Amino acid sequence: MRNIILISLVLALFTQCTKKTEISQWRGPNRDGIYPETNLLKEWPENGPELIWKYDELGNGYSSAAVLSDKVITIATIDSINYVIAFDHKGSVLYKKELGKEWMINFPGARSTPLIYGNMGYFLNGLGKLYCFNADNGEIIWLKDLFSDFDGENKKFGITENLLIDDDKLFCTPGGKEDNIIALNRHTGELIWKREGNGGASHYASPILVEIAEEKYIITIVGSSILSVNTTNGNLAWEYNVRAGNPLPIYKDGYLFIIDFITEENRGAIMLKIADDGKSVSKEWFSEYLNVNMMIGGEILMDNKIFGSNAKKKSIFCIDWNTGAPIDSLETNSFITTLIAAEGLLYSYTFGGDFSLLQHNENGFKTLGSFSVEGGIERQHCSQPVIHNGRLYIRHDNSLFVYNIAKT
Repeated sequence: MRNIILISLVLALFTQCTKKTEISQWRGPNRDGIYPETNLLKEWPENGPELIWKYDELGNGYSSAAVLSDKVITIATIDSINYVIAFDHKGSVLYKKELGKEWMINFPGARSTPLIYGNMGYFLNGLGKLYCFNADNGEIIWLKDLFSDFDGENKKFGITENLLIDDDKLFCTPGGKEDNIIALNRHTGELIWKREGNGGASHYASPILVEIAEEKYIITIVGSSILSVNTTNGNLAWEYNVRAGNPLPIYKDGYLFIIDFITEENRGAIMLKIADDGKSVSKEWFSEYLNVNMMIGGEILMDNKIFGSNAKKKSIFCIDWNTGAPIDSLETNSFITTLIAAEGLLYSYTFGGDFSLLQHNENGFKTLGSFSVEGGIERQHCSQPVIHNGRLYIRHDNSLFVYNIAKT
C-alpha cells in the first residue's frame, strides 16, 4: 500500500513538473505575428467566415485577446476604468475585475494586450501602471507604478508597450534616467536589475527576445536609440542611434530589421547585422523605398519577404529580406493595415475595418476572401487580430468578434 501511494505521488509530481506552462502574448508565440495553426480555410465564403460569438460591452480600447485553452482574456475600458475580463470559449463571461483608471486623453482606452503566463496575467496601462493578476479569477496579485516607483515618463499618446517575459523575469521600459529598462521578478514584482540605457523616454515600441552565442538579449527602443540588453544581468550589449517612428524590430539569424528608421537626411528602413558574439552591430543595408510612416508597426517575415503597411501610399508593401529591394505592393485604400499570418497566408485588417485573406506568390497578391468588421463608436480598427485553435479573434472598440476559420 505504501509503495502504491509513493508511486502515485511521484507520478503526480512528474505530471506537474513536465506540464508545459501555457503562454499567450501579443502577436503570437514568437511575437512575430505568425500563428502556428493548421487546417485553416484557404478561401472564405462570400460574406466572410462564420461568426461564432461576439461580446459588445468592452467600452473603449485597443487591447487584443489573450487566448488560452480554457478561456479568453482581454481588457475593457468602461467610463475611464479598466477591467480584466475573461470568457469561456462559448462567449460566457467567467469574471470581470476592476484594475483602475486608464489613459483617456487621446485614442482613449487600454493600448496593451494582457500577457498570460500560466495562471498569472500581466498588463501595462497607458498611465504606466503595471498589474500582475490571477488569470483564474482576475484578482490583483501585485502592482507597480513605472512613474513613481521607477521615475519613468509618459508619452504624447500614453504608454503602449506590450510586456515580455523570459523564465521568471518580466521586462519593461519605464524610460527613466536611471531606471530606463528594468527586469522584475514576475512572481513578486521585485526589481532584479535596472539599466540606465541612454536615459531616453520609453518609445511606442515593444521589446523582442533574441538568443545569440548562448546568451539572451532583449532588443527595444528608447528615445533615439535601439538597445540590446543582456537578460541575465542588464548589461548593455550594444546601442545604435536612430530616431525611429513606431517600429517593431524583426530578428532572424543574426540580422535585425527596423522600419521607419530616420536620419537627418533620410527616412526608410534599415537592416543591421549583429556580431556573432552579440556585442555589436553594423549596417547591412538601408532602403529609402520604405519611407512609409508605419505608425503602428507589425510587419510579417515569410519566405525571405517582408510585408508591411505603407501609410503614405495606402498599400501593403513586399520587399526582399536580404537586400531591401521592392518586390510588390497592394493598394488597400487605408493608411494603416495590421497584418498577421498563418499557413503561409496573410490576414489583412485595415484601419477602416476591411478584413481580407491574402496570398502572395510570383504572380503577386491574390485576395481569397474579405468582409467588413462592423460596429463600435470609434473608427480606428487597429487592434492585433489573433488566431487560436481554428478561430479568428478581432477586437474593435466595444466588441470582441470570434470567427470560425477552420476547415470542416
